[in-house]
Amino acid sequence: MGYGIRASLEAQRIQPPPSTGWWSIARDIDVDDYHNHLLFAILAGEPTVFDIEPIAAPRGLPDDVTTDVKTVYEEWRSVAWDVSWVSYAELLTAMARIHTIAGSIRDSGMDERMFLAQNIGVSVQAIISYLTSYQDNGYDTRMLFWFVPL
Repeated sequence: MGYGIRASLEAQRIQPPPSTGWWSIARDIDVDDYHNHLLFAILAGEPTVFDIEPIAAPRGLPDDVTTDVKTVYEEWRSVAWDVSWVSYAELLTAMARIHTIAGSIRDSGMDERMFLAQNIGVSVQAIISYLTSYQDNGYDTRMLFWFVPL
């Protein structure tokens, strides 16, 4: 049995001040168009063959999580593990690390295209694009996530 990742997205207006507080902008996303094992490793320290420093140890749900997202997580809680969250900037950092590894693979003569196809799913790119539309317009964003069995 494998594992997958579920995510929720939140935003808060920061420009102009004051902040509006967080609200849910996407309740429950399946981030498994590919199994994204490398992304899991970068986000939460799941083991891989690469020596990867995780963005952060699992943080749990933030204290100011929205009721909507907390409700979604509670529906998964009996089977979920390593609940955490990353900022928009941290998510971009995770993707940059994947591209750095891809460059190393290319330099060693392996198939960089296959590596990227297996480690950068469409859903992750869609999440980044969606969050960018908020970030570019005066909002702060974050992705909350947890691992679940497939």
